[in-house]
Amino acid sequence: MWTTNVNAVQLYRYAGSAGVVALLSEIACAIFVLVITILEVIKVCRMRTKYFREIWNVLQLVALILFYIAVGLYTMRSVWTVYYYYY
Repeated sequence: MWTTNVNAVQLYRYAGSAGVVALLSEIACAIFVLVITILEVIKVCRMRTKYFREIWNVLQLVALILFYIAVGLYTMRSVWTVYYYYY
C-alpha cells in the first residue's frame, strides 16, 4: 500500500492572528534582554575582574551571548527568506 506524506513549513512568522502575538512576544523579549544587557554592562564596569569570579555572572554573560547569536541567526533566516522569494 502506498501512502503520501506532505510536511509544510511556514517561513513567514507573522502571518495571521497568531503572528501578531508572536511579534509582540518577540518585541517584549528583546526589550527585556536589552535591559538585562545594560544592567550587566554596568555591573562589569563596577566590578571589573571580580565580575568573572562568580559563576552566576559568567552564566548570565553566556546566556546573553547565546541570545544575540540566536537573534543573528533568526535575522539571517528572515533575510534569506525574503531574498529567495523575490529572486
